[in-house]
Amino acid sequence: MSGKGFGQRQPSKIDKIIESAVRYCQKRNPEALDKIFDNLPVKLNKQVLYQFTKNLIQIKHQE
Repeated sequence: MSGKGFGQRQPSKIDKIIESAVRYCQKRNPEALDKIFDNLPVKLNKQVLYQFTKNLIQIKHQE
C-alpha cells in the first residue's frame, strides 16, 4: 500500500506539467519542452506557461 499522507494535497495535472517543464528547462532540453507546450489545449497551455514562468523567476532569484 502506498503512503500518501493524510491531508496532503495531490499534485494537479498543471503541477505535474510544470514540474516536467522546469526539469526540461534546467536540463536545457528544448525539444522535450516543445513537446509539452505543443500538445496542450490553448487554455491549459496559458495556465502552464504562467505558472512555469513564475517558477523560473523564483528559481532565478534563489541562485
